[in-house]
Amino acid sequence: MKYVLFILIALFWGGSFIAIKDVVLTVPPMMAATLRMAAALIFLIGFYAVTRKKFFVSRKMLWKVWLTGLFIQGIPFSLLFWGEQRISAGLAGILNGCTPVFTFILSLIFLKDTEKISISSFLGLLVSVGGMIIIFYPKLHLAGSQAELWGAIAVFLMAASYGVGTVLARRNFNGKDKINMHAGLFQQIVASFVYLTILSFLFEDWTANIHKVLVPSVFWDVIYLGCVSSSIAFLIFYYLMAHWGAIRASAVTYLVPMAAILFDYVFNHKIPLMSELGGAIVILAGICLIQFSHYISAFRAK
Repeated sequence: MKYVLFILIALFWGGSFIAIKDVVLTVPPMMAATLRMAAALIFLIGFYAVTRKKFFVSRKMLWKVWLTGLFIQGIPFSLLFWGEQRISAGLAGILNGCTPVFTFILSLIFLKDTEKISISSFLGLLVSVGGMIIIFYPKLHLAGSQAELWGAIAVFLMAASYGVGTVLARRNFNGKDKINMHAGLFQQIVASFVYLTILSFLFEDWTANIHKVLVPSVFWDVIYLGCVSSSIAFLIFYYLMAHWGAIRASAVTYLVPMAAILFDYVFNHKIPLMSELGGAIVILAGICLIQFSHYISAFRAK
């Protein structure tokens, strides 16, 4: 059953890129991201009330949880929804796969006591950077691809933001400062909702677009993004972390780009460019090299 749940997370998160692409074709991007967070909050309030899980963290930890939430959900979603107006869902999924690379680089800088570089991880870093170059280099030279280039850059920065959020979580919530994961998830979504709401009201016209939410495809995409991809998927992920450990559970990030590419082909008939597919394969190979030493350590520990 745990392996079934593992596959489900990959499908849920991979499918989110398809739903986002569909929504931002109708609704402004920040508004769409805000609606996703609103749906997630409504779902979690009902679920936590029934299951009697915690909503709150201590005042001492609240600002750290909110800051982490902004980098794990709020800021990445603003970049992702804006970027997907300009690039395919499959490419967005591929660029999302760069997250472990940024996490590793930032961990070397800010988590020196726990993160060490090895020969395999150094080679993996070089390989991953090569994969990124394979993806971006053709877009720098293709005529008429400026919009796509900026969209790809935005989603690339989304992956960097995820890396920042992951490092903040590892740095702020270890040892005596551990927090309840369910309360942490709820508060992170609250912070992201506030941030995205402010951003949307500053730059977008809600009165001219709010009726578009009632378009059936948009409505159900928002429900999927908020309830399934942002809530249920994370609850399952935390369950697997509790039973498998963080390293093993986080391997789901390897499957998400493949799920996004598959769904983009099935629903949108989009086939990634050879440079995008080749870059994705190279990045995946690099990530495997980076994580190799972690898996060896985890295996020896058991």
